[in-house]
Amino acid sequence: MKKAIALFILVACMALTMAQSASAGSILYAKPLAEATAAMNDTALVDVSSVYVSSWLASYYVFKPKTVTATEGLIIYPGAMIDSRAYAVIAQAIAQQGILVAIIPMPLNLAILGYDRANKPIEKFTGIQTWTISGHSLGGAMACKYAVNHLDKVDGMVLFAAYPDSADRLDGTSLPVLSLYATNDGLTSLDDIESSRAMLPADADFYEIVGGNHSYFGYYTPSSSGDGTATITRADQTSQIVNETVNFINAL
Repeated sequence: MKKAIALFILVACMALTMAQSASAGSILYAKPLAEATAAMNDTALVDVSSVYVSSWLASYYVFKPKTVTATEGLIIYPGAMIDSRAYAVIAQAIAQQGILVAIIPMPLNLAILGYDRANKPIEKFTGIQTWTISGHSLGGAMACKYAVNHLDKVDGMVLFAAYPDSADRLDGTSLPVLSLYATNDGLTSLDDIESSRAMLPADADFYEIVGGNHSYFGYYTPSSSGDGTATITRADQTSQIVNETVNFINAL
């Protein structure tokens, strides 16, 4: 993830221009791996469904625990140009722990064009008592934008290789924040994470995934251009992401 949100605005404008002259299927984006596609199916513990939003002309995905009535919810914003289903493996695993999870697709696969989309699941699932918003890379930056403008609607935030833009600082808030980052990430560097501390609440928690990289925050291909090489498996990184996220949500 780049530091300057202005760069993403430029990318968004370019993508919009492309959409006017090409079919949606011709726009390049990272597609979900087979593991992610499989995780989009119901399991013994989790019901997977889609909720259509007419104003979006699209649906978001809901992973609902079957064995308990969820009172905690997690919203996931995908990284730039990444199919939202790439986060289904993480969503399945978290939902199996009794937490409702909503993965939010973005216009042209860019969260900067739909940062307020978290409103829809929050409005629909009124039985959820605590909402945590999360996002990967650009999705995390836009989750910060949503949170700073809707502090009355979110109770926590989990950042996946992400940090806020300077216009969306959270250091003046009391929002609980967990920042997950990987040592071999070639896009969100350790310097980026260190610099982000000043823009987050003083008591924000930081968790280092040793040997992980940027791409392993999801299940998609091709890998993020410019990313570092992971020295752990994607499954290992996923396990750490799920465990830390669940523990964080349960402690809210």
